[in-house]
Amino acid sequence: MSQVKQLSRHKLSFCQLRLLQQVYSSKCQPVRASHNAADTEGRQLDQQGRQLGQKLNEDRHRRVPHIPVMLKEVMDVLKPTDGQVIVDMTFGGGGHTREIISRAQNARVFALDRDPVAFEMATQLSQECKIQDQPTAADVVNHIDEQDLYVIIKKYGEEKLARKIASAIVDTRYAFGNITRTRQLADIVASVFQGDLRRDKMMRHSHVATKTFQALRIFVNDELNELNNGLELAHRFLKPGGVCVALSFHSLEDRIVKRHFHGIDMDLPLNMNYRDHLRNPSVLHERKDVVDLLKKRWLPSSKKVCVPTYTDCLDNPRARSAKLRAAAKIQCN
Repeated sequence: MSQVKQLSRHKLSFCQLRLLQQVYSSKCQPVRASHNAADTEGRQLDQQGRQLGQKLNEDRHRRVPHIPVMLKEVMDVLKPTDGQVIVDMTFGGGGHTREIISRAQNARVFALDRDPVAFEMATQLSQECKIQDQPTAADVVNHIDEQDLYVIIKKYGEEKLARKIASAIVDTRYAFGNITRTRQLADIVASVFQGDLRRDKMMRHSHVATKTFQALRIFVNDELNELNNGLELAHRFLKPGGVCVALSFHSLEDRIVKRHFHGIDMDLPLNMNYRDHLRNPSVLHERKDVVDLLKKRWLPSSKKVCVPTYTDCLDNPRARSAKLRAAAKIQCN
């Protein structure tokens, strides 16, 4: 009865309440001040389940052949040759690095990635760099307040229903305790959409929780700042004429890459091109020397972004949202 009173204070609809009951009735217990033997056993089972799930996920990665996204386009831009120094800043399944090595066996390739599975694959090529992620997505879901959750989901997931999703997450953890499984979070997000369906660019059904999970991943890994810093470092260490190739998989990443390569300030409004940037009165007023605006650090290989063909997407569905941009470093005076 106490749980019902607590739920009523948050004004959950009957449908939401029924869904939450179905999700948690057989899996979770309300938070208690003390823990008994059953609680301890339940936590042990949860831990075993997570370990098994991680093992199955690793096995799946080993069994399913990795298909690198837009491999030909990347190689056409890089043109790997012996003696080159190449940095693969998102090793992933290693497809791009393996192709580079196959084309230039005497090239030096430095591969970086956060994923433990990618780390294991990278050790086979004797080139790796791994950084642990802190905090975890579970920490964010279970401990950040509703307003901050809303900002994360809205900003990094570009989710229109971010406020309702954040509210549903907070209501759920208040009523049933911590959210410990991916499926639980996916069901909570789905309850907000009330049966609405989404489709990807290939007109396939896309889970409504995809953007929420994207937002959590980007926030936890600090991916946008990492990308921005990575591009800065790439420009710093590339020799003049050296080429930087960037593969992005959503608009937030592509926006950062585009602004780096085209010399557009990160703080300017969205959808502003370089010509609009030069016409901006505030920019002209703040800069003492207008000539500085014309100094570019990158020479883009193309004015337009390169995207995979429809056939590429059929062969490798992971490529459906990919965008490729490349630029060469300009000698700075």
